Amino acid sequence: MLKITPNDLQRIAQEKQKELETWESSNPDGSASAPRKAARKKMEEALVCHEWMVSNGHEALANVGPFMSTSLEKGQSVRVKKGSVIRGTSSRYPIEGKVSKRQQTIVVHRVAPGYLDYYESKPKVKQAAVHWAGADGYWCWTDLNNVEIM
Repeated sequence: MLKITPNDLQRIAQEKQKELETWESSNPDGSASAPRKAARKKMEEALVCHEWMVSNGHEALANVGPFMSTSLEKGQSVRVKKGSVIRGTSSRYPIEGKVSKRQQTIVVHRVAPGYLDYYESKPKVKQAAVHWAGADGYWCWTDLNNVEIM
């Protein structure tokens, strides 16, 4: 599985910055365009995710916010690693989640992609999550980085 490092995110940001500079030099009037907006957004996402990885001490992850290298399909069986924080709709799962005491095999219901949450004054990295049907019909989910493809 491909791992994303802070250096990778910094490189992406620099590439998108160059794209922006090239575009702006050929379009000095500052007019908006879809490619310009996409480059700026990707650059900002890469910088925020880079800062998040460094501040949280992550050297490499398969999935960082909107930068994802793991692809799962509905109905696929995967293994949730021991020690993963699992959240759920059942009252057995506190808001902060519960640490799994053992690995478990689950069947993927859906994968919620990672993104940046701009609701607060500073964008916040929201990690991708895998969701599955847990015991008694309650939904469970964990960070996509906590699963291993079988």
